[in-house]
This record gives sequence, C-alpha cells and structure tokens, in this order.
Amino acid sequence: MYLGYDDDAKSYGNLTDNGNSNCRIGLTLMQPAGSGLTFGMVLEAALGGPQCSGFAQVSDPIWIWQKTDIRKAEISLGGHFGTLFLGQGSMATDSVAARDLSGTALAGYVNRPDTAGSYSLRRRDGDLSGFTIGDVFKDYNGSTRKQIRYDTPGWNGLSLRGA
Repeated sequence: MYLGYDDDAKSYGNLTDNGNSNCRIGLTLMQPAGSGLTFGMVLEAALGGPQCSGFAQVSDPIWIWQKTDIRKAEISLGGHFGTLFLGQGSMATDSVAARDLSGTALAGYVNRPDTAGSYSLRRRDGDLSGFTIGDVFKDYNGSTRKQIRYDTPGWNGLSLRGA
C-alpha cells in the first residue's frame, strides 16, 4: 500500500505493508477426527514487509523477516463442547473492539495506530510533540500470543471465550 502523511509542516509518502492486515502466507488444515470432533492446525506468518504503523517523520523501516512475524502456530480440537486451542494464536479478545458496523471492514475500524501509529503529532510552533498517533488512539484489542484458549459453543448467536 502507499501511506501518505501530512503533519502540516511536511508531507511524507512511503510504500508499505498494510498494518491492518499485513501480507501473509499460511497453511490451514481442518480434519474430521471421528465422534463429531474436528482437529485443526494453522501455521501463518507475515512476509516481513515494513508495516505502515512503523513509519514516522524520523524513521523509514526496511523489509526484514523476524521471528515475531510468526502470527499463528496452533492446533485445535472442536466438538459439541466447543473448541480448544493450543499454541500461538488469537487471544480471546482478538477483534472484539474492532467491530465495523459499516460493513466496509476498515472505514469504521477503531485501530488508528495500525495505519500510522509512529508518526508524531506537531505542536503549533512546528516542533514535534513527542506524542505519536499510537499514544493517543487506543483500541484495547487482543493480539496473537502463546495461549490455551477455549471457545464455548454458540447459543442463539452468543458465545464466550477464555484464554
């Protein structure tokens, strides 16, 4: 994607990877395991592109793949009891604060730091304030981490998660 940012003193533009949903490669396996059970496995990693959230007036990130680009490496077992997950995957609160009722996927999205989180805000005198977009806009969203997670089965559209 192309990220353009104007802080009223200077304009910046960079080719970046989208911080809302970066370029990834992955493998997903869902296999019936008998007795109404389903076994799953997900392996997924980012390609290592510079995230738009990492650009700022004073930094231009580069393409580099790191161990932290591993997004998911988990197994799951599901059935009438719900689903149990083990490994690195989505925490119970992943995406709960990111409900976009506009139906456009990003127009009403709450996580502004994903797009330009490292850019500093400018003071009226033209100096950089030391406060970044990521400092002043929070989304309280979960992430992907090493975890054991349980999702209950759904009841009339309601389900619970714990990790």
